[in-house]
Amino acid sequence: MTKQIIPAILLLLALMLLPTLLARAQAPDQFLITLAMPDKRERTALLQEGFEVWGATTDSITVAGDRETLRALQKRGEQITAVTPLAFPPDFDDYHDYAEMVSELHGLAATYPDITHLQSIGQSHQGRELWMLRITDRPHEIEADEKGILIYGGTHAREHLSIEQALFLANDLVQNYGVEGEATNLIDNRDIWILPNLNPDGSEYDIDQWHSQPPYWRKNRRDNQDGTWGVDLNRNFGYRWGCCGGSSSYTGSNTYRGPAPFSEPESQALRDFVIAHPRLTMSFSLHTYGELILYPYGYTYLDLPPDMEADDLQIFRAMSSKIASLNGYTAQQASDLYVVDGEHTDWFYGERRIYAVTWELYPSSSNPGFYPPDDIIPAQTERNRAALRYGVSLADDPAKSVGEGADMTPPAIQILTPDQGEQIFADVPIHVTVIITDNVDVTTVEYLIDDKPIAVRNGDDFSAALTLTSGTYELTARAFDAAHWQSLSDPVQLDVIPAQTIYLPLWRRETP
Repeated sequence: MTKQIIPAILLLLALMLLPTLLARAQAPDQFLITLAMPDKRERTALLQEGFEVWGATTDSITVAGDRETLRALQKRGEQITAVTPLAFPPDFDDYHDYAEMVSELHGLAATYPDITHLQSIGQSHQGRELWMLRITDRPHEIEADEKGILIYGGTHAREHLSIEQALFLANDLVQNYGVEGEATNLIDNRDIWILPNLNPDGSEYDIDQWHSQPPYWRKNRRDNQDGTWGVDLNRNFGYRWGCCGGSSSYTGSNTYRGPAPFSEPESQALRDFVIAHPRLTMSFSLHTYGELILYPYGYTYLDLPPDMEADDLQIFRAMSSKIASLNGYTAQQASDLYVVDGEHTDWFYGERRIYAVTWELYPSSSNPGFYPPDDIIPAQTERNRAALRYGVSLADDPAKSVGEGADMTPPAIQILTPDQGEQIFADVPIHVTVIITDNVDVTTVEYLIDDKPIAVRNGDDFSAALTLTSGTYELTARAFDAAHWQSLSDPVQLDVIPAQTIYLPLWRRETP
């Protein structure tokens, strides 16, 4: 009898709680409305009219709004292709909040002190530190010959996956240093700066509020002193600030550009960091969503305006297309979506001549939009591994992307010993030597057994001692130079046999 009552009670409780659970996950009478809109000028006009744009493709635009918004769009004759309730995912626990992110960054710095340095570059409006992790082989020194790259996320509060992507890259690089050749060579020859969250006040507000009334917050948390809050940090930079209808002067707008260029402490901190590090050649600004790689400019529809060099446009296009080929995204000019002004990458290139691009991460559409469930984090951050590493590799000379870098010659490598077919015993060290040549210098050698890294050498001696169990293996070696060009040796087959045991006779000595 008791066994039958308990399930019934649990079911009744679940039904009673269901409306509450749904109310906590969904904003009342709020919708995502997708419109067919292939004309980028029409998309820009919609943004200028004050609609809250959540995303766009070259064929459509998605806005958030209530039933009144929906009726207004229907009345003006827009082609509406989808209307979905605006809901927050129940599975969000594996996204990092600010405290968890800070803890992870401090953990990386403590675990890998020889290749990392953690510092704050400033504070947010509410006093949170803006933590920057430097990853390089001499993290407390300035190496004049090493170029740098800046990767940062969290500019817009609700774009939490961008923080996860930045943390993934930091972990991927440091955990593989000395383990595999590519990460080792990048850290030894690049100055890599990672800022996971530029807007911690906004992201914390978004996290704190979502369980009761999802705010879908985008901006920082400036008090505008008129009942509205926040500035869009990606409209607050000084290059073409407020010039071209790509931002708003209305404080309540999601694209409010602020009272002046660089009015926000977060913007000032990022600007000052860039100015203080003149060896930066590239920057990746991580956002969601759309699965796009966006290169400058955003303030104009012109492909080649007077403030862009033709050679630089070719580099932007080639670099962005290669990145997109590695992660399955689409590369295009930023203004192909709609015009934006006061935007980060426009300033990075327009003022500093840094090759800066925006990554719009997973997903490709408004479903699931800004809030994908946390179970997608591993696959979607791993998806960008090769593309991010390629970007880091370009930092020494982005012209490599169009075949015009100062060093375009890969090294050559050949395994000298052991010989093909040489008798090798199990559990006995094998001395491996290589012949390497390069027009400059080889910086790293990676040894692989059956295509899996087994040893990395990055000093003056590139030889290695390997110990294997019985079996047949394929040994190869990969050489890297400072430009991160690489080449793989021809394979050598290793037939490893059990070590032979030799029994020596014991002579019996007669007692006199």
